[in-house]
Amino acid sequence: MDTPALPPLSRQRHFYGSGPSQYGDLHQPAQPRRTAVVVLIHGGWWGPKFGSGNLDAVAAELARRGWAVWNIEYRRLGIGGGYPATLEDAAAAIDFLATLSAAGPGLVVAMGHSAGGHLATWAAGRAKLPQGAPGARSCRSRG
Repeated sequence: MDTPALPPLSRQRHFYGSGPSQYGDLHQPAQPRRTAVVVLIHGGWWGPKFGSGNLDAVAAELARRGWAVWNIEYRRLGIGGGYPATLEDAAAAIDFLATLSAAGPGLVVAMGHSAGGHLATWAAGRAKLPQGAPGARSCRSRG
């Protein structure tokens, strides 16, 4: 039995900061079917061993299912991260989506694995952070 061909996907890397770990890969489906962008946030104890590459297959599968996916990397312990840099990077990566017309308008859904789940939950509550707190929602964010 022949396996059906998978639809073509687009993957583009964008840097949201000047550091080597401040980037995200935007995975786009051939034919978008969803109105939201999924922000994938990897885990790994905020340490240097595990990065966004661990979620590449998840990003590709979500894109095959019609989602635009922003798989982010961030500074981690031992490579410039920790408090507050890791929080600031997660916030900056999410805010950067507003500059990517390819991501399209719409809802942003945060999804994290392991320690990335902690960052996704924190990101969902950013609107309630006091002005000046690490990662407080900027004026560039999508709302």
